[in-house]
Amino acid sequence: MTKGWRKESARHALARKGIRTGIKVELEHAKTIKKIRDKNLSLKEAAAEIAKDHLREDSAYYDKLKIVEGEMPDKIGAKEYFEVTKPLGGTTTADHLPIETIVTVPSTRYDKKISKQELNKRILETQKFLSQIFGGYTSIEALGGYIPKKGGLWEEPIVKIISFAKAKDYKKSKKRLAKWLKRKKKEWKQETIAYEQEGDLFLV
Repeated sequence: MTKGWRKESARHALARKGIRTGIKVELEHAKTIKKIRDKNLSLKEAAAEIAKDHLREDSAYYDKLKIVEGEMPDKIGAKEYFEVTKPLGGTTTADHLPIETIVTVPSTRYDKKISKQELNKRILETQKFLSQIFGGYTSIEALGGYIPKKGGLWEEPIVKIISFAKAKDYKKSKKRLAKWLKRKKKEWKQETIAYEQEGDLFLV
């Protein structure tokens, strides 16, 4: 199996998963779709009917959509922005950082444990890098397990470095992040490095 084929297969799997999820969500428009078909509405009339569905569900639907896509925060005032997002029920204001990224720092070199000094160096490197591109981090110690190529179950202490970013900052830095992860995989002598984004796990 070639590397290019694996990448294409992974993309297709993600696309299929997205389509299945999308079908479940968009079936909420079943009655509207039937109305569009039965009345033979024009494209503009059909779009208007679907927009009405979204606005009946949430009057701020399209404002929130802009926020998710990273378009709105820089174009509206703080008061209007927090009226739309209403963090903590609208009782407070804060920056909205919707993109969560997590880098798992391993405590091994292949299947050999490294020294505490070397682990701390890896942790510091990761904390510093994520702070540079996203502005900050949170560290959580945990126990991780996996099955290496030679078989069996291997467990090791790990540290998860968590960072949150605005959509525009993530888009700006994602290529740099990908290169950094690939470089650390080689430097740390890992089969893979675990990277999480918005709850999805990727093995780099």
